[in-house]
Amino acid sequence: MPATGTTLRWGTQLDIRPITMTGDLSEQAVAAYIAKYATKAAECVGTLDRHINPLDDLAALPIRDHARRLIAECLALGGRDDLAGRVVDLGGGSTDVHRYQKALLKAITYLIVFCGCPLASRDGVSTSVSKVTRSAKALSDPIATLPHMAVPEIIPISYEPDYRTDTIGHWEGGQFLGSVVAAFPEGYTHADDWQAHKRWHAVLHTFDAAGHHLDSRIERTGTDDNYRAAVDAAQQRLKQWLNALPGLRFGDIAIRPFRHEVDDVLFGLVIETFEGTEHAELYPDDLGFYEPWDGSYDT
Repeated sequence: MPATGTTLRWGTQLDIRPITMTGDLSEQAVAAYIAKYATKAAECVGTLDRHINPLDDLAALPIRDHARRLIAECLALGGRDDLAGRVVDLGGGSTDVHRYQKALLKAITYLIVFCGCPLASRDGVSTSVSKVTRSAKALSDPIATLPHMAVPEIIPISYEPDYRTDTIGHWEGGQFLGSVVAAFPEGYTHADDWQAHKRWHAVLHTFDAAGHHLDSRIERTGTDDNYRAAVDAAQQRLKQWLNALPGLRFGDIAIRPFRHEVDDVLFGLVIETFEGTEHAELYPDDLGFYEPWDGSYDT
């Protein structure tokens, strides 16, 4: 950017491949990859589940310092007039970057502060990136109108270390699925005291070798107004439960749909229909499982 003296460049690790409709790197694969790491980044830094107000005192927000610095930088960049410039659009004309700049950086800030879901609304109604992506694909891709694979009786779930499914696997009694997760009670509508209603839980579901649900251990450890203590307590409780499972080993599992409700919160693997296509949704983790039913998931 000669006008500002700012240099932007790629790093040393590059993976450049064409995006095609039918090749290994399809548009769907790219969309899923972006959605996965967008939400992963949001979860890792510690987040809010509401929009940032320009009048907010960042120092007073109940977020981690890393998230606070990211948000502050986005807001600072959005206010810099020296980043204004001109670029050539695909049609050969030019457009003023400056008028889009603040809206773009504001959107990035929202992505950072949303709680694991970049598409969330103030009234508590939310949708996942995967559902939006699939809806758009159905409108633009004729292949999407072909018959879909039926939901299998037993749904594979892939073990993914250091991410959303890193506490699943097998034990002497069959299989297990654990998580630390936050959820609002059913029917809750966001208000200024939302943090007192966002409940953190330690969760451990067990299943037999054939995937039938055996039991669910669920313990509420606190609310988001004391985020760190609630999460630490949930992680410690889950660790204790896992250590008590004889013959525990982490890895892929395959389980059948089930439902379990505690304190007006749904925990389970539920078959749902979106845009005419059935899929399995893990609640309240908001992980979606779709064909080809290979264990991978969307967030």
